[in-house]
Amino acid sequence: MDTFEYRFAIIGIIFLFIILSGVWLSKLGRPLNNAVFTIHKLNSILGIVLLVITIFQISRSIEYTKMEILASIIGGFALFTSFISGAILSFDKLAMNILIITHKVSSILLIVSGIIFIFIK
Repeated sequence: MDTFEYRFAIIGIIFLFIILSGVWLSKLGRPLNNAVFTIHKLNSILGIVLLVITIFQISRSIEYTKMEILASIIGGFALFTSFISGAILSFDKLAMNILIITHKVSSILLIVSGIIFIFIK
């Protein structure tokens, strides 16, 4: 395995922790548990930063196919949507069902686009 494969493995583990802490957070209900919410938020930021840095480093050395560009665009949109909906959901009064559904769908879309990107590479 080269350096980028190790990084993607670490990012995958971090995203697994993000999913697990998100499920745990949703099972605890409202008001949000501050400790679990902080773990979820910090893992999210760490995973996003590591993913963006890794993708930018890879993009300097390779040329992307149209499918990889499409997966990246979908993943970027899903990441943005997931991040914004998660931030809005952190406020108790703004926790509407449509935001919860948006957060879940965008999170799943982000995972799927990441898997597609890795497998076509």
